[in-house]
Amino acid sequence: MDLSSIMVAYNGIKFAKESLSTLIQGKIEIESREKVTAALDNLGKAQDTLFEMRDELFSLQTENNKLKQELEKQNNWTERINSYELTKTDGGAVVYKFKGQPDHFACPSCINGHKLEILQDNRTMSGKFRCVSCQAEYPIKPLQNPPPINYNNRRFP
Repeated sequence: MDLSSIMVAYNGIKFAKESLSTLIQGKIEIESREKVTAALDNLGKAQDTLFEMRDELFSLQTENNKLKQELEKQNNWTERINSYELTKTDGGAVVYKFKGQPDHFACPSCINGHKLEILQDNRTMSGKFRCVSCQAEYPIKPLQNPPPINYNNRRFP
């Protein structure tokens, strides 16, 4: 049953209730008046039930829409995260690597929190990349040895 069906039923009951009220105000027998009053009470209860049904329907529709949005959000996240795979890097870190181009890595801590953050290269000899969100660092590239210092070209005072 949808909202329009509930409103049609409500309007029909309202009309019947008004019609019976008009009858009761006319000159009719006491016995008939009691029956009309009982019918009016029943119609009032039916109206109350329709109002409750309308409220329940609205509540269910709201919950349904919320669940649809959550499901769509979850499906989008699943689709997005499926373009990454968990991998162990040359530096020894276990991170998510993008399967496509451009080559990049994502923070596993943030992904566990349903947040996708691309790791940024610190451009150091340690080979570490940093997550700009949680500030975690991961050794992506292997550790590099520093270049040798050439003391022949230096002037000492």
